[in-house]
Amino acid sequence: MNFDGLKDAIIAMTCGESCKINPDKFQNDMTTFQDKDDVLTLLTHLGYLSYEESTHTVHIPNMEIAGEFRNAMEGSKGWEHLARAIRQSESLLEATLNQDAQAVAKGIDAVHTEHVSALSYNTETSLSCVITLAYFSAQKDYLLVREFPSGKEFADIVSLPRKESEKPAMIIELKWNKSAE
Repeated sequence: MNFDGLKDAIIAMTCGESCKINPDKFQNDMTTFQDKDDVLTLLTHLGYLSYEESTHTVHIPNMEIAGEFRNAMEGSKGWEHLARAIRQSESLLEATLNQDAQAVAKGIDAVHTEHVSALSYNTETSLSCVITLAYFSAQKDYLLVREFPSGKEFADIVSLPRKESEKPAMIIELKWNKSAE
């Protein structure tokens, strides 16, 4: 269920976003939840989320916990479409590394169509979330950095290989109705 937008918040956080919350009204009760803020505050108290006091936001703090969210999504009813997209991300990464442009376009289009509403289909935030979700499994080999400084501009997403990875770096520049060049 998307209780008070909880599912949307979890999806956004698995894509690397932060979620605004109000932790002050939490009653320190693990059974009575009034809204998504109560659930996210409890997850923060349990160590599954990190809280940024200056922005009143929470986010998934590291890869290991992101993996736990992935496991929870794969085993929960109602999250099947997201779990399937995460599993398909491994095939997408392989297609990307094999420079199979058709398979990459098809894989990203499938995630984009399934997870983004028509109202925000071509916004940079939506596209960034689609890319992060589409390449979710790559996080074990890569550190994904949004808005990476590159001279006078910023690269939308740069995937830097982790120290133990032998995979190449990837630069993702998002364009709609414009040339990537």
